[in-house]
Formats: sequence, C-alpha cells, structure tokens
Amino acid sequence: RLVDERGEIRSEEYWESRRTERSGNAIWEPIGPMETYNLGSEGGFPVSWQSNAYCMDACVDNSNIVVAGIEGGELFKSTDKGITWTAMTEGLPVATPTAVRIAPSDCNTIYFFANGSLYRTTDGGSNWTNAYSISGGVYEIEVHPTDPTTLLVCGSTGVLKSTDGGNSFQAIYTVACWDVKYHPTNSNIVYLLKTNSASNKCQFFKSTDGGDNFSIQTNGWYSPAVVNEAEDIGAKIGLSAAAADQIYVALIGASKADDNGWIGVYKSTDAGATWSNPTGQDGGPYDEITHPNLASINPNGTGFHQGFYNFAVG
Repeated sequence: RLVDERGEIRSEEYWESRRTERSGNAIWEPIGPMETYNLGSEGGFPVSWQSNAYCMDACVDNSNIVVAGIEGGELFKSTDKGITWTAMTEGLPVATPTAVRIAPSDCNTIYFFANGSLYRTTDGGSNWTNAYSISGGVYEIEVHPTDPTTLLVCGSTGVLKSTDGGNSFQAIYTVACWDVKYHPTNSNIVYLLKTNSASNKCQFFKSTDGGDNFSIQTNGWYSPAVVNEAEDIGAKIGLSAAAADQIYVALIGASKADDNGWIGVYKSTDAGATWSNPTGQDGGPYDEITHPNLASINPNGTGFHQGFYNFAVG
C-alpha cells in the first residue's frame, strides 16, 4: 500500500527496501513521490500528504516525455520517463488539471483542461494559449493521430469537436459522455461512451467519419437488470494497436440494488459491432477470484468506492 496505517505516505526507506517487485515477467520500480511538502510560505517542510495525479499522458514518438496534472494544481513534465519533473504552468491560474493529451503526431503540441478552460501549447510547454472556455467538467481529450489541430473533448456537458487547434468547437452531443477514443489504426473510426439518463446506463457509439456523426451499437451490449435500481456513474475504453478491432469497456455503477459501484467489463472483437461480457455477470454478487469488484477497496465488493473520481483503464 502507498500509505501506512496512519494514512501517511510510507517512508523512503520503506520504498528502497521494496525497490523492485516482480509481477509475471515485469519488474516494477516505485518512482515517487516519496515525500510531499507544504508551501514555501508555510515553511516548506515535509507533511506526508498524498499526491494525486488526475491525468497523465506520454508522447507516442518519445516515451521519455510524460506529462501529468496533479490535484493541487499545475501540469508537470518529465523528459526522463518520470524520474524528474518540471512544472509547466507556473505562470497560469491553473487549479487541478483533469484531462491532458499530447498530440500523437507532434510531441510539442499539448492540450489540457483546468478551471473551465482548454489550454494549448505548440512548443512543448514554454508558452500556453487559453484557447477555449468549456462549461462543466472535462473527462477526456482525444487528438487526431496525424493532425494535431483536430481534437475531441468529452465531459459532463457532452462532446465537442475542433479542427482548428481548439480555437472553436462544434457540439456533437450535449449530455454527459465518459470517454472518446480513435480506433488505433483507422482515424475515421471513433468510439464514444455516452450516458442515457432514461435507462440509467452507459451506451456505446461509433463514428465512421472521424467523429462528425455517431451511431449506437447495441448488439450484445449491457442492459441493467432492474432499470429503476440501476445507476451509470462512469465508463472507460481500452484499446491496443496489437489487436486493433478489439475493444474493452469497463462500466461502473449499478445494474440492480445492492451492486457496489462495479458492473463489469464488456468486450468486442469486431470494432464495436457485437459485444459480450466474458464473465457472464453484471454487478454483484462479487467474488474475489471469478468476479472481483474492481471499483471498491475490497475485491469481494465490501467497503467504499470513489466512483469515476479515480477510475482509469490503460
């Protein structure tokens, strides 16, 4: 665990003693932060508070370059895979970036959202433009694979599309949307997760014209067990270029009464045309081995969960 029994970040000595741990063939190494500090005006001494990263992205062409937005404010950049970090936004009135994306075709073009504004840099973060004001929260920024001026933004008030670097946007939908992703190898195809408040569920949509128009995909897709007991509190898309037409969607919320934040994972192997739940079960009852609750603090489904607040799919 990251914190000890008092809720404080564990000491640097603790992490040194566990510097490498094996999981299968992978070797994991903690890179911090090992300590947090209060403001310099307050003494600048260690306070051992947790340091939450709200958003993160890495450059497609140079994996040394990583950016991260933290809860306390500021967007940080690393050029050595996260070993050292530099604040990129000290001159901006930034509080808690919630979404960030490095353009896949240009590592110097970066977009992030914070305190009602979409910011853009085209020089790697030396200079920033407050490009556009967006009401509500932003959950995801998705930049076209080969055109750094085309992007989609989704959040609590819908989906927006820009073709001029974020200076102007067209509203595609005006209801909450959880995630948006380009197909790994075909930029004409875009996937979208949108809430449906009438049926209390998340729905999957697909575009074949780059995100201008979307159609719902329902074959095998999730439906709540009891609609008036169901709840949609978020969803995320997982993709890989290694299996370009394969999609995973993780759903959080409830399919019926007594579900505790976790519905399950749906899978498509044909670019969203058909779907299945590999476990065959939506929501509880949960089992630590066969059907763990991936939202709550305990795999058996007991305890609290934080909903969409810290929900991510890699």
